[in-house]
Amino acid sequence: MYEIEKDVPVVLIRKSFKKYPFDLMAVGDSFKFDVKFLNRIRTNASIYSSKHKKNKKFTLGKISDTEARCWRIK
Repeated sequence: MYEIEKDVPVVLIRKSFKKYPFDLMAVGDSFKFDVKFLNRIRTNASIYSSKHKKNKKFTLGKISDTEARCWRIK
């Protein structure tokens, strides 16, 4: 059974917080990150593009053995 409690303040989730700067990027902008996060950031860029319907496209690639980069291309 669950106990009902009164007057507990609501914890708001900051929707404006973004982990990656996709919404701030102009065509030609890029950001560098550790290569171990390449698949995670690629997935997030894809989700951002399809979810926001802003016609933004990104490409990602390794620039060294330890670093990768995400570019906005459209």
